[in-house]
Amino acid sequence: MDIFEELAMWHLTRNGGVNVFVCPQFSIANGHSCPDFVALDFTNRIVRVVEVSAASEPNGLLKKVLDRDKQWLSELKGQLLKEKIIDDSWERFKVVLYIRERACEKFRKKLGETGDVILYSLEGIGSPWSWDWPSEKAQKEVEESGRQD
Repeated sequence: MDIFEELAMWHLTRNGGVNVFVCPQFSIANGHSCPDFVALDFTNRIVRVVEVSAASEPNGLLKKVLDRDKQWLSELKGQLLKEKIIDDSWERFKVVLYIRERACEKFRKKLGETGDVILYSLEGIGSPWSWDWPSEKAQKEVEESGRQD
């Protein structure tokens, strides 16, 4: 698990993980899909397929999301029902993506308005790519004073 996946996992369980079960690398029975996480929200009865990508152009992921029913959702629902992990009252299945802000913009344009795909930018939840680096002079002042404001 890389640092971005860990960040996503912390975000998914940010309320202390109460009633949220997260399984990394859950193998979907279709034999060709293993999302980064499957998260079960027992309070709200929501199944979330979670993918994390720090790639600047995650085109392969976009293709999977556009074909999300075949890629993940239909097979996953059947598998979870068959294994009695969930029951028929679990009607909401969502895809949650943790991707770079620039990729979020592209995904929003391609996906349009959809209620079953949620986008989070890695920068927005804790991993900024373009920090406001202090100037060399400011950095020297920090090092000399021993404190940063």
